[in-house]
Amino acid sequence: MAAQYEEKCGELAGYVLANQRGLNTPKCRQELAACIQRAIENYLAFEKGKSRYS
Repeated sequence: MAAQYEEKCGELAGYVLANQRGLNTPKCRQELAACIQRAIENYLAFEKGKSRYS
C-alpha cells in the first residue's frame, strides 16, 4: 500500500508540474511529491485526532 501511495503522490506531482516550464524536472517532482505526501499524512493524523475526541 505504501508503494502505491508514493506512486500516486508522484503522479499527482507530475500532473501539477506538467505545464510548468523549468519546474518540470525529476528533482522538483520528487520534492513536490514529498510535500503532497506530508500534507496527506498531516491531514490523516488530524482527522484521527478529531474523531478520537468526538
